[in-house]
Parts: sequence; C-alpha cells; structure tokens
Amino acid sequence: MKKTVEKKRNHQKSQSFSTSPSQELKKVTWPNRNTLVKSTVLILIMVVVLTIYVAGLDYFFAEMLFFLRNLT
Repeated sequence: MKKTVEKKRNHQKSQSFSTSPSQELKKVTWPNRNTLVKSTVLILIMVVVLTIYVAGLDYFFAEMLFFLRNLT
C-alpha cells in the first residue's frame, strides 16, 4: 500500500514539474518593444563604460608595475 502511494506521489511530482514551466511562463509580464530596446541600449552602454574602466585600471597598474621594476 505504501509503495503505491509513493509511486503516485512521485508521478504527480514529475507531472507537475514538466507542466510547471509552461504555466509559469504564462504568468510572466513580458516587456514591450520600447522598454526592451531601452534596456538593451542601457546594458550595452554600461558594458562599454565598465570595459573602458577596467582597461584603464589594467593599464595604470601595468605602468606602475613597470615603473617599480625599473627603480631597482
């Protein structure tokens, strides 16, 4: 008796697992085109700015390292 109850529960879990994503996707509020474009542009600008910032830090520390090596 106990085994059949466990099998039934496992079967229900696997069924709900496979149908759950489609049900969850129906609940999602998708952005409209204007919001999507604005967000994409903002992300691309932030990527460029942060890339320049990290490259600048890399260049600065590389120059400092070369400077300190040449002191000796």
